[in-house]
Amino acid sequence: MTLERNERALIALVESACEQRRREILEAARRDADALRRAAHAEARRAMRRAFESERRLSRERIEAAQAHLETRQRAATQQRNTALVAAALQALPAALLARWRAPASREAWIDRAVDAALRALPQGAWRVSHPVGLSVDERARLAAAIVARGGTAPVLVADAGVEAGLAIAADGASIDATLPALIADREDIGARLLDRIARLEASAASAGDAAAHAQGAGVRP
Repeated sequence: MTLERNERALIALVESACEQRRREILEAARRDADALRRAAHAEARRAMRRAFESERRLSRERIEAAQAHLETRQRAATQQRNTALVAAALQALPAALLARWRAPASREAWIDRAVDAALRALPQGAWRVSHPVGLSVDERARLAAAIVARGGTAPVLVADAGVEAGLAIAADGASIDATLPALIADREDIGARLLDRIARLEASAASAGDAAAHAQGAGVRP
């Protein structure tokens, strides 16, 4: 009986040890599994963040590329428009200037500016002033009087059939050419001035639009 009890006790001890070892193995396995799951979840989150960041980067690159392409097309369209505007303006300019010369008020202003330029640039003395044949006697008299009144001497006025509009003033080999052909000769400079004027007008219109939008957003009636 004692041997049998000893055997049962030994078996129970072995079974208890085995159960304890089994529990330890299961617990270690659960810990390992939990660690693996946490590591897998962390890696999945990192992979997702990398994927999101990569997608955001690609989206930014696509947006930037689209913006650059749009800006390139806008610049090309603006350049084409400006080229067309300058060409149209240069084509219309001679007729527009001729119409200004034929209008008495603007013709008088044209003559005054030509005389002012000559007074600043030409030496004193008897000037030779070439003018269109159609300039009236009264206008010739006013022109001569204006030159004398501003410090000059009486000019020699010459009706020149080759001058359609404007004046050409000469003295001692120097000259001021304010005739129509001279005023439109530098097409490049005229085009640049026109484009600068267009840019200023567009900037002013954009500023006015921004101010109106701000006022509207603030609930202020313009």
